[in-house]
Amino acid sequence: MASPQHDKTCANPEPPTHAELWKKRLAREACQERRVRLRVAKGLPEHPNFDEGTAITAALKAVGLYRRGRCNAVRPVLREVEIRFPNLPSSLDGFTLLQLSDLHFHDGLEWIGPVVECARGVEPDVCVLTGDYRYYHSGPCDVAVDGMRRLLPALRTREGVYAILGNHDPSSIVEPYRKMGIRWLINANEEIRRNGHSLYLAGIDDNHAYCSHSIPRAVCGIPGGAVRILLAHSPAVADEASQAGIDLCLCGHTHAGQIRFPLVGGLVFNAPSAPRHVCAGLWRHGKTWGYTSAGIGSTASPVRFNCPPEVVLIRLKSGDTAG
Repeated sequence: MASPQHDKTCANPEPPTHAELWKKRLAREACQERRVRLRVAKGLPEHPNFDEGTAITAALKAVGLYRRGRCNAVRPVLREVEIRFPNLPSSLDGFTLLQLSDLHFHDGLEWIGPVVECARGVEPDVCVLTGDYRYYHSGPCDVAVDGMRRLLPALRTREGVYAILGNHDPSSIVEPYRKMGIRWLINANEEIRRNGHSLYLAGIDDNHAYCSHSIPRAVCGIPGGAVRILLAHSPAVADEASQAGIDLCLCGHTHAGQIRFPLVGGLVFNAPSAPRHVCAGLWRHGKTWGYTSAGIGSTASPVRFNCPPEVVLIRLKSGDTAG
């Protein structure tokens, strides 16, 4: 499959081209498919996470908490966050982004109705999808395509819906989603202009399993001083984002722990190289603000405790301090 983006002129040193990054993703996809086939041939679940999920499910059933966890997992909340930026033009004051992450579409789709209710009456400037549409790590994407087709009509925006790929997502999902009108930001950016002023929405390819991301390539062509918003599946890129002058980094992947304990919080985030403070909710790393969504779907075990699925509405404001 050809690279889905075209190169822009960039400052030296030249970052890897879109074609080089896409070739790297396809090679890693092939390796992952081989690993999955080997595990399945041995009678194992397709991914080690599902081994852990089986154990968690069994333990919860044994203590009578499994049903409660399942109910928690299909009760999303609308989370509203306000962040201030000194370089945000006044004409863009109040600009809103609706973030949906880690949808993990699967048979049943019990959360579709509640998510639609959360989005009802909310008309953001843009909607951003920060990866992981497929539930499993391999196999077809039919369920993820059908699920998005059901969800998309509820996402009413002024400027459109933008997406990046996650570690569950194969390259084969790009074209079906593009045909629905979703705009991919795969190591690329787009200018959003209003009343003579701009902000830039950039996105990188998966930086967790495929490592086919390039922030330098994603921000190519963005003028100095412009507001830069980066979509990154995993918050493990916090250091890179800060060094690249990213103003706001929107992430997912961690599910904010999915099962959180009082006082302690989440125990497992599946992002070992990420600083713990960037793994859930609103954070700041260097000069970069970020938000790591708890996501909507679940993986391994379909349960949540003290960590509801969330639809996140982020409002940008002009100013020097966080709201």
